[in-house]
Amino acid sequence: MATISYKDFISYVLEWGEANVKAIASKWPQKGGWEGWAQAEIYSYILQINNTYDILREQAVYTSKRKAADFLFNSMTSGAQSVIVELKCQSFENYQNFVPGIEDDVKKLIHELKPAYKGSVLVVLGIYFTEHTRTQIPDYFNKKVLKNGEVGICWAVDLNS
Repeated sequence: MATISYKDFISYVLEWGEANVKAIASKWPQKGGWEGWAQAEIYSYILQINNTYDILREQAVYTSKRKAADFLFNSMTSGAQSVIVELKCQSFENYQNFVPGIEDDVKKLIHELKPAYKGSVLVVLGIYFTEHTRTQIPDYFNKKVLKNGEVGICWAVDLNS
């Protein structure tokens, strides 16, 4: 299987976001959230680029059996550094919970991983709507506003080395 770096992952998500701004914009006002849709779309997009990537969804990397990481990369490739990703997608119904949610994901990755995942690269990635969130995202997150200005993507990485 082919490994994927966190930099490649972020690059692919930015490409996917740019190509799907209209679809994303149609999702965020819908009640019930759209994170599952985004997760499946990103997964499919990456595998269309290279269907040999070592990529899994909804993996039990936490000490709590009730929690799962949105993405896990490189876990089946011997000697490769794993990449664990938490994804957060802002919706109109929960727009005020987006920033606390990404901050909680950071804490979860740092404090709740199973010992087997020590040394993994940790990524929190959020897709947000600039009208509500642009200035509230913590400074340690990188940010990119997509082409129409309505949708933004933010990410924080801990190399955990």
